[in-house]
Amino acid sequence: MPGINLFLQREGITDQRAQRCASLAAKLTGALPLLATKTTQPVSEALLVTSENPSYKVYVSQYGNWQVWLEMQGTAGIPAGFTDLLDELSVTQPFTADLKADWTKHLAQYPGNFLFLALDSERKLLVFANDALARLPVYFNRHQGGLDLGRDVTMITGMAEKITHDPLKMALFQMLTYVPGHGTPYSEVDTLKGGTLAVYNWDKDDLRLIDQPELRFAEIDRSGSPKSRLPELIDLFDAAVKSCVSDMPIVLSLSGGFDSRSVAASLLKQKLPFDAYTYLDADGAAGDEVVIAREIASVAGFPHQVLELGTSGISDYQTLLTLKGGLNYLVVAHFVRHLNIIRASHHGGMLLFTGDGGDKTLRDLNPGRPISTEREWLDYLYEFEAIFPPETCAQLFGIKKSDLDDHLLDHIAGYPTADYEEKYANFILTEQAARWSFEGEDRNRYFCRAEAPFYDYNFYRRARQLPNAWKKDYALYSNFLNALSPDLSRVRYANRGWSPARMKNPFYRLLVAKSRSLRRVVDKRKNQKARETSFATKDWMSRRVLEQFANNALRETMPGFALISTPQYLNKLTKTQLGTLYTVTSMLIGKA
Repeated sequence: MPGINLFLQREGITDQRAQRCASLAAKLTGALPLLATKTTQPVSEALLVTSENPSYKVYVSQYGNWQVWLEMQGTAGIPAGFTDLLDELSVTQPFTADLKADWTKHLAQYPGNFLFLALDSERKLLVFANDALARLPVYFNRHQGGLDLGRDVTMITGMAEKITHDPLKMALFQMLTYVPGHGTPYSEVDTLKGGTLAVYNWDKDDLRLIDQPELRFAEIDRSGSPKSRLPELIDLFDAAVKSCVSDMPIVLSLSGGFDSRSVAASLLKQKLPFDAYTYLDADGAAGDEVVIAREIASVAGFPHQVLELGTSGISDYQTLLTLKGGLNYLVVAHFVRHLNIIRASHHGGMLLFTGDGGDKTLRDLNPGRPISTEREWLDYLYEFEAIFPPETCAQLFGIKKSDLDDHLLDHIAGYPTADYEEKYANFILTEQAARWSFEGEDRNRYFCRAEAPFYDYNFYRRARQLPNAWKKDYALYSNFLNALSPDLSRVRYANRGWSPARMKNPFYRLLVAKSRSLRRVVDKRKNQKARETSFATKDWMSRRVLEQFANNALRETMPGFALISTPQYLNKLTKTQLGTLYTVTSMLIGKA
């Protein structure tokens, strides 16, 4: 969201459902007044809610008998592939057609993010489709006599006749802040997978749906060399950046790492003007990011501002909870303030670029030690990715720890590899990256149009095809950034003592690799110190969580709450742990 939400009931829309829909739409605009919502009833069996801001529009059209809604930025009409698909569905029997072939034939040519929805009132058909990576989260509830799907999770869950916090999914969410293999912690609501195409006859309550989550994976191509393959990668990245540009002013969220400076380098190379912003939070955790961002802007000579955000208030947390329903970690509520400040200078709309995805597409995602069994795979995941121990999460929600193990192993069994190190890399890419990054990017769309060129499908697929050995210790990424901008490559990496340019040297990379064990020890000590150091909102957040534990609904859903509901326990938590717990408890009671 913002975007398209459809509520379809074959018996027709009742006054009660219409009123509930209006109330939910009003709640959204109340949380974020810049949103403009519009409710229509295209047929007697359906309600459709679109929401827009000055930067993010929904395209609405009529094509033959089809009413069409499309989220696809930069289009002035329905692209040919979509009209060809509708033509084909108008003259064929859609319930015997090969939908996978139809998606590949008509929609695979569009590398950007999209959601497509069309209604034929005469034949009582609904068609919907999305892009290969499911870049736009679309929440889906198939219920008796109809279905709801849309871009706003709070509307989809709010319109559901029944909503259940699944104990297994809640435990996974508590542990990872996302649910592997499922879009939400609710039994009834999932997200559409990449490459979805569906045809629904609501008169017969007959749904045909295909999805292609395997499009996230890419077969490794070892041909050539890093040097010979780099020009193509650069061209694809530049094309991805250029394809997003419109007549809106460009804004870049700039940090001190590789990712956003790569976007800056491409914009500069293509002479596309932009303003860059870096935030400094109340804890000062981004202090070195600010130092390096300023140096990057100074070296390259583009406009740059540092925004000091101060401490997030309850309204920031509540706004984020209302917009994303807890699927975006509440501790990033300061980004709501960050976006509001930037947006205030761009009333006519803006295009926000981020570097999301660079650390996933151009870095070696393989684990830091050999893994050859499913047990080793689980142990490594729990050690390096779990925010809370799996045993704690299982106890909290009244399930067995083996339930978590079984879910995760069943999920990765479907990955197109038997190698557990590759399974780990695929998990980080398809679960952590997609379910974390895409939800965060979608939060940004409430305020402006947001794009992440590293997730452009043409670039993404080519980058994922490159061998992990080429990416080890930033080797490929350093050469990539240097090819985009030698000047920016020489600027130090934030929170590190080296620059990307140094990492081009194989002997220097070897030195970094040899010192990795020592750095892990140092990092571990730093993390230990961080646990003992108060952060700006720790006391307030701890008190709020304790207050939430008094809620009967939370106690019923989290039967093991007594395990963690003491000031002594909360005081030992890191910022990430306490923030995750606050997100989960707020999600359960519906209030931050």
